[in-house]
Amino acid sequence: MESIQPLVQAIEHLGYRVTVGDVAAQAGMRVALVEHQLLQLAAASQASLQVSDRGDLVFQFPHNLQQRLRRQSWQQQLQLLGQQLWRILFYLIRISFGLGLLLSIGLFIVAIIAILLALSDSDISVGGGGDAGSSDVGSTGDSWGGDWWLWLTFDGPSGSQTEPHSLSFLEAIFSFLFGDGDPNRDREQQRWQLMGACIRRQQGAVIAEQLQPYLDRPLDSSESDLLPVLVRFDGHPRVSDSGQLVYQFPALQVTAAESDGRSRVVRSLQERLWSFSQASRGQIIGVIALGGVNLLLAALFGGLLLLPSVASLGGVVALVAGLYDFLLIYAIGFLAVPAVRWFWIQRQNQAIRCRNRDRQRWADSLRKPSAALRKKLEQLAPWQAQAKIEADNLIYSSDRDLLEQELAQDSAIAAEWQQRLMQTDPEDS
Repeated sequence: MESIQPLVQAIEHLGYRVTVGDVAAQAGMRVALVEHQLLQLAAASQASLQVSDRGDLVFQFPHNLQQRLRRQSWQQQLQLLGQQLWRILFYLIRISFGLGLLLSIGLFIVAIIAILLALSDSDISVGGGGDAGSSDVGSTGDSWGGDWWLWLTFDGPSGSQTEPHSLSFLEAIFSFLFGDGDPNRDREQQRWQLMGACIRRQQGAVIAEQLQPYLDRPLDSSESDLLPVLVRFDGHPRVSDSGQLVYQFPALQVTAAESDGRSRVVRSLQERLWSFSQASRGQIIGVIALGGVNLLLAALFGGLLLLPSVASLGGVVALVAGLYDFLLIYAIGFLAVPAVRWFWIQRQNQAIRCRNRDRQRWADSLRKPSAALRKKLEQLAPWQAQAKIEADNLIYSSDRDLLEQELAQDSAIAAEWQQRLMQTDPEDS
């Protein structure tokens, strides 16, 4: 805020409707610097661009300019802090759900086994009946234990050798519950790369319609959504003879790259669709099975609690009984949360498909332009240019000896003068 404060004060003093010359004269700053900072302020404060009948550019700033700038600064700081805190909190939540599933299953198994043992002890009779009952309970425990260890070390109970996977068991639970993050988290970077390539391909001068396929919404009449593009690539709005806005980017009109910058460019930004989970099919089936078994165990334990002799039991049974309401909600939520997320993903993907379809339509309109759009495209020629810096154009390079370069430069100048003299000698004679 300190560096742009003189600029803001000049805008306020001039009544918020200014030209580059107005602000430069009022603030006593260089015109080039003022133009660049005015574009930054306009993008930050959502100002609008106006064009006079003479083709002059006017910036119309909001009257609460100071408040908007301060609010945006605080919002950016709070947003950054909030993102950092949310990443930590979200990770802890995911861990708690994954570990909570195992803990819940373990508590229910131990409590149910304790209840069955207590019930069998109360019914023991002299002879082989008691031994048979004990053997049954033991075999039940072994059966449960074997099944659970199969799932805990799984990549699927069957077909696990054929399905590729890259997630561990706990990661699969995280992925099943909360997904794997935004597939378009790099969308802004991709947008800037595509815009830069498009501008370079058009030799540093474009109209708004050529950048439209990389935006998320249609441009309004003021084309204010392009202000961030001008700020990032140091562009300048120009006015054609017919009063149309042309955006020129001098820095993108000079290249030293081997390619000429006219290679194939992606015609529109296409967002990737959300996926439910990156876990393999076997892992997802296993996680669903664990969630279903946990819910069944909760129901079974709830049914056993209704028995009169169970209510008086202590130890782990009393502990699980005290936590039963929470564990039951957790068991239901473990399956309900992914179900809700699945429906949310369908809505997100529908919106993405609509945006992709709109961008594709805007790109197609450039391939078959209307008469009005063709006329605007023809007005780009005076502003388009491309200069390539070849090795022969260099007068200095830091990787070569300075004296050697000076001698080479003097030799080149002498050769040029000699050539000129030879060309003028016949005329003089």
